[in-house]
Amino acid sequence: MSLKPAQNTYAGCPSGDKPALLYDVEDVTEFGLEPAEEREIVSGESHLLVVVLSGSGTIGPEGESQKLAGPVWLLLSPYRSARICSGPDGGLRTVRIAFTAVEMRNGMPGIWKNEIIPSGDSPKPVSARALRLCHSLTELNNAEDELEQEGLRLAFHQLLLQLRRDDLALGAEQLRSRALAFIHNSFADTLTVAELAAQSGLPQQQFTAMFRQWTGLRPLEYVNQLRVEDAKRRLLDSKAPLREIARLSGFRDEYYFSRRFRDATGESPRQYALTRQRKSRSLVKDWLGRKVEVPLSPERIIYHGEMVGDLSALGVPIVGGSAFWEQRHMLREYTSHVEDVGFSLQPEKLQPLHPDLIIVGSSSRSKVERAQSVAPALSFDTFARLEDRLLRLGDLLGKRGQAENWLQEHELRTKEMWKKIAPQLDGWNEAAVFSIDRGGRLFVMASIGLPCALYHPDGFCPPAALQPLLQEKVPYVEIKPGDIRRYAGSWTFFVVADDSRCRQAADRLFQSEEWQSRQASGRFFRLASDRWNFGDALTRQRLLDWLPELLAGSGQNEWDGAAAN
Repeated sequence: MSLKPAQNTYAGCPSGDKPALLYDVEDVTEFGLEPAEEREIVSGESHLLVVVLSGSGTIGPEGESQKLAGPVWLLLSPYRSARICSGPDGGLRTVRIAFTAVEMRNGMPGIWKNEIIPSGDSPKPVSARALRLCHSLTELNNAEDELEQEGLRLAFHQLLLQLRRDDLALGAEQLRSRALAFIHNSFADTLTVAELAAQSGLPQQQFTAMFRQWTGLRPLEYVNQLRVEDAKRRLLDSKAPLREIARLSGFRDEYYFSRRFRDATGESPRQYALTRQRKSRSLVKDWLGRKVEVPLSPERIIYHGEMVGDLSALGVPIVGGSAFWEQRHMLREYTSHVEDVGFSLQPEKLQPLHPDLIIVGSSSRSKVERAQSVAPALSFDTFARLEDRLLRLGDLLGKRGQAENWLQEHELRTKEMWKKIAPQLDGWNEAAVFSIDRGGRLFVMASIGLPCALYHPDGFCPPAALQPLLQEKVPYVEIKPGDIRRYAGSWTFFVVADDSRCRQAADRLFQSEEWQSRQASGRFFRLASDRWNFGDALTRQRLLDWLPELLAGSGQNEWDGAAAN
């Protein structure tokens, strides 16, 4: 599907230090890739904006392709190319927007063929606002009258501005990540602020100011904090003399090390070691009933499970994990330095991270025992209620107070949210959540995912057919389309996994006569599973903002809607 260009009409857009540029949309095309399909994208004489809306695979210039981790965009200058390849388990949905850029100098137009956004040919994540603007462009795809064409030009203008803002924000985040990664990898070396600033490419004064914004500390204060934390671990794990521990942790001599250590902890290094070694571990029972001796204050945690957002809420960093990567775009900041240890937890992937605790969100004894061969490993019930999970993690990680405070604050905000939403419910508060996942199979959700946020004394309640499942703590049940009527309430939420088979199954269901008659009797929402159907603390926190916005909408199709950022 394409759109004829508007003649002699442009949407102006500022372009930083470059000459003022004007843009003319020539063509908007939607296309999809089947599983394991590869295609070359060539810009030709025009600039070409490519937005991958959903799916898995790789995209990028030849030889520089990157794995997709959510929606991305790239911008090709004229006569440039890129390759896009869908994954073996699902296709890709993509939009291509061809446009001309015109440079205005002294009132005279000329074609601009250089890059518009620096490094635009490298794939970059798409914000929810940019996605909505992209959807607006496709909806105006066959605009004929002048008013609709003006709407298309305005939407494209806004899209480029938003991508530029997102790129600047991403650049700042990448600068932060690079600076912190460099320090984390080099804190044991001799470091100066001048060296750190030079490594980041910023003037020293600007770098110091930005670093304080990122961390609340001056650069060398942060470095010394890392050195002290490293020394704590070595004091408990090693019998080495103080001068050796000081050297390995980055301190120039034993005296300076002892002074900095006492300033940070209130104890000398030896006092700290003697106190902690006497009571540094405790014996706990895990989900499988295993008794495991774990450190009281673990510092290098691997978390294998979907509820990694629970640890984020408690401010607990992790060094490795898996099984949560479908949430990567939501957890980007938290997981930017986290190593993927794989699904099966093989020791050779765990050992290089030197973990002191491994939390396994599984009841598989063999998987937990494999992890136990590397470090203390606990089986953890990720299907438990949020309250139970957070308090359990608080006890395990020395964060009980933070867990209790978070839960108290969350409940207060939840009550405020439902008070705000109550007039929209108007007594019709039965709700059901259905999921289309695992290649197009249909499930009714019960004790995990989105229902955990919806079912509340002041909010929605489950239909009668769902109540036995909730009482038995059943997470979900596979059903047939004919069973929907049995479980559905006056509010129906469909969460659809982001792969081609699931989207096609959803489309077939929603186009059926049975569903059309069912939809007329209540409110219906179609949502992206990877944004809405998780029960971790981080998602639950964000739903407090998303739900009011969602329920205030039309309720016909909220695909990729209110779940912004």
